[in-house]
Amino acid sequence: MRCAHDDLKATNDRLSEATANRDFAYYVDIASAMGDLPQPAGSAIQWFDEAHTVRTRWRTLVTTRRERLHAQR
Repeated sequence: MRCAHDDLKATNDRLSEATANRDFAYYVDIASAMGDLPQPAGSAIQWFDEAHTVRTRWRTLVTTRRERLHAQR
């Protein structure tokens, strides 16, 4: 049985393939951060802030939203 993390990794791999021409390649970095996956190897994306800061912001969006959804139940 596959877990959600495996599904997320597989989806992120497909996203990497879809953006291999470098158009919208930053989606892979964002999806990795949101899913708490390792940063893609060899990423050429340059953010205005440090990569760690950007990853933390994206991850915080996910965790905050998840907490709010669980609180509404």
